[in-house]
Amino acid sequence: MSELDRVVVPSDPEINPDPRCACALVLDTSTSMGFINHPDDPLPIDELDAGLRLFEQELKGDVEAARRVEVAIVTFGGGARLLMDFTAVDDLQVPSPLIFAQVDKRVVRWWHEQDQSGPS
Repeated sequence: MSELDRVVVPSDPEINPDPRCACALVLDTSTSMGFINHPDDPLPIDELDAGLRLFEQELKGDVEAARRVEVAIVTFGGGARLLMDFTAVDDLQVPSPLIFAQVDKRVVRWWHEQDQSGPS
């Protein structure tokens, strides 16, 4: 989607009186998101990242959702963290969960090459 295709809707209730729909995403960014069962499987943290990109794209492409949905993101993995407070779709820039994860992909891939037994 190009910048010109993006739906821009004011988040000010006086300008946009539509009812709001609060959507809180609670995302697992713990080390377990870096474990895979088979070398050909994608890392769960990468799948989560792809899902977030699709979620953001779909919200921004839907006129009604863009007017009504406000998104917050909470991550957990060793503790809960408010990553993003409720934000209108027009201001939404979903961060990569990998940045905030306790997962180091290099270590996980090395571990998987060395030991196929998986996490205990």
